[in-house]
Amino acid sequence: MTKIELNKAYCELIEEGVILITYKNNVEIELDEVIEIRNITNDLAKGKPYVSIYDAGNDTTVTKEIEKFQLKMEL
Repeated sequence: MTKIELNKAYCELIEEGVILITYKNNVEIELDEVIEIRNITNDLAKGKPYVSIYDAGNDTTVTKEIEKFQLKMEL
């Protein structure tokens, strides 16, 4: 369907309501990139509810800032 390439990831609408986020190999994901991915996935879903599937590349890491951000989102 629709696939968008970013610096460190791909966002792909694989079917209506299902979005695959594939992180590239050997990258460190930062908070601004997570926010960009979230905005793109919302655009791909056209404001409708969706499920995200995340596929981390080899040696992909996230910053401590993201861990704190994700924790806040879960509360």
